[in-house]
Amino acid sequence: MEYTIATKDSLEELRVAVNELMQEGWKTSGGVSYCSAPPSFSQAMTKGNNMPKIIGDKR
Repeated sequence: MEYTIATKDSLEELRVAVNELMQEGWKTSGGVSYCSAPPSFSQAMTKGNNMPKIIGDKR
């Protein structure tokens, strides 16, 4: 599984970036995060198998 974080200065910019990533097969993971200094909005994204392999799993 791949993991990335999209971060933008405004919710509108983040919406555009997240939609572009979703077109490439990425999926959101959790909700939007906000940082006040400097102001920014972030969204965690994953791509590929969303089920993490459990250590010791023989499948």
